Amino acid sequence: MLERADRPMHVRVLGVLLAAVLAVAAAPAVRADAAEAGTKVTTGTISWGLKTSFRNYITGPIARGEVTTGAPATAAPDGFTFPAATGTWGDASDVAAQGSVRFEGHDGVLDLTISRPRLVTSGDSARLEVDAVVNGDSRSGIAIADVDLAGRVTSSGAKVTVAAAPAVLTQAGAALFSYEGSPMYEAGTELDPVSAQLTLATVVEPTDPEPTEPGPTEPTEPAPTTPPANDAKVTGGSLAWGLKQSFRNYLKMDFVAGAAEALAPATDDGTRTTFTSASGTWSSKVVDVRTSGGVRFTGHHGVLDFTVRNLRLVVDGQRSELRADVRDSEGNDLRNLAFATVDLRGRAKVARNAVTIAGAPVTLTRAGEAMFDYSGSPMYGAGTALDPLNGTITVKGATAPPKTAPVAQPGKATQSKGDRSRGGRAGELTWGVKASFRSYITGPIAKGSVSVSGGASSTGSGYRFGQSSTTATPPSAQGSTSYRGAVKFHGHHGTLDLTISQPSVRVTSGTSATLSASLTGRGRVDLATLDLAAAQRSTESGWVRYAGAPARLTAAGAGMFSYQGRAFYAPGSLLDPVTFSVGSVSSGGAANAVVAATTSDDWTPPASPPATTGLTLEQDEVRAGDQVTASGSGFLPGETGIKVVLYSAPIVLAENVTADAAGRATWKGTIPATLEPGKHTLTFQGSVDRGIVIDVAEAERIVGCELSDARLDWGFKESFRAYVSGSIANGDWTTQGDASYETPEFTWSKGEGVLDETTRAGELEFGGTVVFTGHDGALDTTIANPAVTMTDAKSATLSVDYTGGTMDAAMAGKDDRRTIAAVPFADLDLGAGAVSENGQTVTISGIPATLTSAGSAAFPNYETGAALDPVTLTYTVAKDCATVAAQPAAGTDDAAAVAIAPLAPTASRDWLVWIGATVLLMLAAIAGTVLVMRRRTPGVDA
Repeated sequence: MLERADRPMHVRVLGVLLAAVLAVAAAPAVRADAAEAGTKVTTGTISWGLKTSFRNYITGPIARGEVTTGAPATAAPDGFTFPAATGTWGDASDVAAQGSVRFEGHDGVLDLTISRPRLVTSGDSARLEVDAVVNGDSRSGIAIADVDLAGRVTSSGAKVTVAAAPAVLTQAGAALFSYEGSPMYEAGTELDPVSAQLTLATVVEPTDPEPTEPGPTEPTEPAPTTPPANDAKVTGGSLAWGLKQSFRNYLKMDFVAGAAEALAPATDDGTRTTFTSASGTWSSKVVDVRTSGGVRFTGHHGVLDFTVRNLRLVVDGQRSELRADVRDSEGNDLRNLAFATVDLRGRAKVARNAVTIAGAPVTLTRAGEAMFDYSGSPMYGAGTALDPLNGTITVKGATAPPKTAPVAQPGKATQSKGDRSRGGRAGELTWGVKASFRSYITGPIAKGSVSVSGGASSTGSGYRFGQSSTTATPPSAQGSTSYRGAVKFHGHHGTLDLTISQPSVRVTSGTSATLSASLTGRGRVDLATLDLAAAQRSTESGWVRYAGAPARLTAAGAGMFSYQGRAFYAPGSLLDPVTFSVGSVSSGGAANAVVAATTSDDWTPPASPPATTGLTLEQDEVRAGDQVTASGSGFLPGETGIKVVLYSAPIVLAENVTADAAGRATWKGTIPATLEPGKHTLTFQGSVDRGIVIDVAEAERIVGCELSDARLDWGFKESFRAYVSGSIANGDWTTQGDASYETPEFTWSKGEGVLDETTRAGELEFGGTVVFTGHDGALDTTIANPAVTMTDAKSATLSVDYTGGTMDAAMAGKDDRRTIAAVPFADLDLGAGAVSENGQTVTISGIPATLTSAGSAAFPNYETGAALDPVTLTYTVAKDCATVAAQPAAGTDDAAAVAIAPLAPTASRDWLVWIGATVLLMLAAIAGTVLVMRRRTPGVDA
């Protein structure tokens, strides 16, 4: 248990309050039919949030902690998801999932980790067991909750769903939730509901085999025999063939950076390859000429890489074709591939002991498409004319070649032995790579996009690749199956550019497989190991499918997920599960398309006002800090996204003003309290630009009680800190002056200010600087000298001096750093903060903070309205001015306000209070002493 001696009174009160608000509610219903007892669970998830109020408490202003998940568990809006579930399911079930979640708070005094949730059932009753670590003390098999499954379980085929089953805390579970020796929850407390999605093994009933019709057989070569007397032996010569001239020209383009390399004993002159050492047979009935050597074609940094070896000419009464041993760009060996037909009619001349072939037309077959496969799709289709065939063959007693049946039309070519795809249902592979990586690419940091090409398509949560070839024979998947298409991840203005193409699954047994793919600049890489034992297997005639196979990243694959040399994920990390099927060759997918992208607005305000007329202002006089209403016409009816920008230095005050049906736009907002007095221009910028020149007077000086020893505690933004200190940015932060850091907040101390006792307007100013750095200096952001301007008891603005630029610009080699003084960075909801008092010292904790338009313009990594870390303000009221009084009764408008009242030593001597107050006021007037808050002088863009 989390124990500490001398538990403070506020903690005891907290425990009582927490227990008081907990209620138990269960909704019994009728349970669906259970799956067969003892059915194996092959995969699935258990989802549970533990307890919502506990999660909020950990991350709230009291515990000031954090919640982190351990792989493969992931966080969700309503809790946590634990994947890779295994076990058995039925009336008596035992299903365990993987992953962990850790709760840390109170500077490490509260530290709880739960892992490997296990759902153990008996009829409609169940218990949820976990392994736990409490402040370093490990415990196994803790029955943390009782779960009511009545009416919460449904099944459909091999799928079982547990939907929001009510859960209550057990006595053993209550022992996990304690702080400083006191339990936070009692046994019987309602916890978050438990859900699960499970996939069961398919039980196949034995059946009599169905009769099948014999399928078409591939033509086979006759066993070698001694040639008859009229068959002449080939004793030498060569065949010359250029593949395709336009393809060779393509390789020479700069962006392809390709090459053709001859493989001995063949030679290549740049236009065609000569395959030498011819041997075989030539007669009027059969021609079978075999050559040696080959040619290798490469390009696109290794993504395109295929080899043609041992060119062979085969002609008889039924066929006239070119064959070769081909290794395609996917790494598949296609032996004796009949890749093209050749028409020798009128092209073969016989003279004594030699045969000369001159310009014989060559046409690509369907099977030959695989030879030209790049990024999952063939570059040329069946029926494409290739370079003609030439050759000189030495044959003693040569004759004319046999007369051949008409050359096969496009699409009619015989499949090669290298592609064993059968008719029937097509094969495909579906994979999302990794959900967190997809989110990162299209998120506010990488600001990138995801696109598919070459026949791949998007499925919403992943990408589909159609089968292009296989060496497997369904219902067995053993062998290599290749899939066409590519998915490209592009981010950081191209600094991160990853293409995964031509995925292939190599099945080595009924329980294991390897997923490989071609990667940009790295060739083919084994990316992940697949656990087929945990996948759901199903079959049809000529087709087999494995669904939801867990995929774990290999050491070689870890390099795929990296940015500037730093890996995102460690070897062994779970990737998105893989579903693949082996069947017939799939038809081409959708056209190239961008399927996901960051929605971004790269607009930046012009340096000078684009208009000075066209706006009207309701106020005649404007002071810094005043609320004003401006309007202008001429915009499109219903136009959105109109920006409000204040000059001299451009400050974005709003970004999404909407015009009415008449094209008139109106904005009501606040002129920054820190704005320097003088002439400024307020503008609306949209389809048209409108403006007005205003003379801004100095803000009214706040007269009131002196505030001293002020302190501002603020974490800035937790996700930004995590990014800076993570493996991607590999950065850090430093503090200067009166700023300091202690996890998880920055503190600015020694602040001073003033507070009006009547209006509750006030200001607090702090000195000190925080500097964030990362990406080897590309990220460099400074916030300094924060100031809090309190409009009243309920609202305030937090301003900072900001120096920095956008990370994307830095990644693109641009420098858009700028310095802006007194940026109204965040809006503070004082009314939602928790107020406490200790003598003359007031603390307002947990104040919600949101990014302003001006803050987003300066710090564009986050959008306007984004939640920042909460703020805590502490200050001391001068004794000679006033003292802190009790807060108003709950339920009044000012319940969260801090009241300041004259000194009142006792409640029984009201007349003394009034006299004392009057005397104090008179003395103050005679002395003519008021406390005036010194003003800040806002700066301009550096």
